[in-house]
Amino acid sequence: MLHYVKNVVIGGAAAVCAAAFGSPALAQSTPTPQELPTHVTPGWVFTPTVAISAAHDDNPVLAGRGDPSPDDVITNVRPGVELTFTSKHAFFGGGYRGSIQRYRELDQYDSYDHGGYVEYRQKASRRVSVFLRDNFSVSPTTDLVEVAGVPFTRTGTRQNDFNGGLTTALSKTVGITASYHFEWIEFDNPDPLAPVLRGGRSHSATVGVHKDLTSHLTVGGRYGVQRASTGPTPGLGDFDIQNAEGTAELQLRPSVKLDGGFGVSRVVLPGLNGTRTGPAGHISLRKVTEHAQFTIGAMRSFVPNYGFGGSIRNQQVIGTVRVPFARNRAYTSGSVAWRKSQPVLVNELGLQSVWVLTTVGYSFDRWAALEGFYNGAFQASTVAGGRVDRNRIGVQIVTSRPMRLK
Repeated sequence: MLHYVKNVVIGGAAAVCAAAFGSPALAQSTPTPQELPTHVTPGWVFTPTVAISAAHDDNPVLAGRGDPSPDDVITNVRPGVELTFTSKHAFFGGGYRGSIQRYRELDQYDSYDHGGYVEYRQKASRRVSVFLRDNFSVSPTTDLVEVAGVPFTRTGTRQNDFNGGLTTALSKTVGITASYHFEWIEFDNPDPLAPVLRGGRSHSATVGVHKDLTSHLTVGGRYGVQRASTGPTPGLGDFDIQNAEGTAELQLRPSVKLDGGFGVSRVVLPGLNGTRTGPAGHISLRKVTEHAQFTIGAMRSFVPNYGFGGSIRNQQVIGTVRVPFARNRAYTSGSVAWRKSQPVLVNELGLQSVWVLTTVGYSFDRWAALEGFYNGAFQASTVAGGRVDRNRIGVQIVTSRPMRLK
């Protein structure tokens, strides 16, 4: 346990020293039409990106504590493209990111992973806004995807995540939001010594209402139901999850917002396993200024267990920050994510996972930057040999040049 805590503390210290908590790939999000900054030029913008990096990996095989764990040096080439369209009331975006990884000695672990997204947001009228976003990714290992209840192993992972919904303003102070979420995850045949990963899919629908009590305080409620199926065979391992929360949002300052909710989470298990009920909630603090962006949040509820089937009680804390300095030519960014997955049934697997991702960079020009980075993944499970630690540290050159299409 001390070794696990030591790695987490070292990774966290690296993040703090870099003043950064966030993966560039995970932390980026596209603003809504209402949130688009004033300097964004309307129209089509095409952005090609290429990043070339060299990094030291101390556990490429994802070996458990006490098992042989050779280290190696990775050369990584990550091409990508993004196409966006921005107008006064709409935003459309799509992009692709790939990654070609070559090991110096362990060439049997060379891999190619990729992912992409499509997003559309529209302010349909003065009172109605709609949003759609779909993400797809293919990864060579499970430690590269932050999915609750999945053990770290060198197993190919395919994941799709879709969100869609609308927001309607009933009056100046009352609004309703309805959304639909689909999640799908599938694993390759793992190593015979690795645990069997089941995968699965889930559909969920959520309805929420909020009312502005003052210019700084908004209160409301939210109810959601989720139907999940874990395993390759539909109908087996199906169960339902319901979440109900009372919510509040407080604008502490023009640049600082605090929101949260508290309620109950209930899961209906298959067969004679009955139901489980427990507290559910979330809280987050966001600060966005010209000089820094900071977010920290925590949540707790029942979620599907795609690793071993069934469901788990999931607790998580996630923090991200980005700070530019030196007249915006230099920057630090990164993220820390902690997840604890507690089994609902006795034969399920409990996991505690930590991801630390940091970057320190300097822009030589508008289109080129040199970055140093550290990525750490740590996991402890309730099975023998279930302690897995992985650290990557390296440097990369990133080129990205937005081009206006006329």
